[in-house]
Amino acid sequence: MLMKRLLQLAVVTLGVGWIGTSALAATRIEFFFPTPVEGQLAKEMTNMVKRFNASQSDIEVVPVYTGSYDETKTKMQAAIAAGRPPGVVLTSANFVLEYKLNDLISPLEPLLAAEGTTGKKFLDDFWPALHANATVDGQLYAIPFQNSTPLLYYNVAMLKEAGFDHAPVDWAELNTMAAKLTKKNGSDTERWGLMMPQTYDYCGWLF
Repeated sequence: MLMKRLLQLAVVTLGVGWIGTSALAATRIEFFFPTPVEGQLAKEMTNMVKRFNASQSDIEVVPVYTGSYDETKTKMQAAIAAGRPPGVVLTSANFVLEYKLNDLISPLEPLLAAEGTTGKKFLDDFWPALHANATVDGQLYAIPFQNSTPLLYYNVAMLKEAGFDHAPVDWAELNTMAAKLTKKNGSDTERWGLMMPQTYDYCGWLF
């Protein structure tokens, strides 16, 4: 019920107009969702939206599949500039701070206060490690959803060769192990002790 009420309040706050003239007409909002239309995630999101729409008559959610995270960001900014912001956007956590700095989003605290709760209490339902993704300067600006988990793959034989019998347990140990695993031949590096993807914004996401 709280999430349903938050959606209703968010629609009014974002200035999305009411559809139709009847008092019984559902409020129609767009949900920008970054995924290829043919993907399994898109199919599951379609099912979730259908179930939500069938569960009540106040709000009609229209899913809009907007491509990659970057494409979704661009389309969201264009929609806001045109005065037609979507009701909900699934976006990369990396962009939340940028959105806040550019006044593209507002804190959710007033909406939660209207429901008799706070951002801190609201986040109690989520794993603590995800809280930082949703907050800026101590205020809640987003809701953790569909968070990905980076994995570290390591070579047991190489670690053993370097004198380690376990995977790194913290950043300091990762740094120490990576340095010892790195092999050089003069000025050439024959093997790096640690490799991370550098396309898109993977490093920002990982750290």
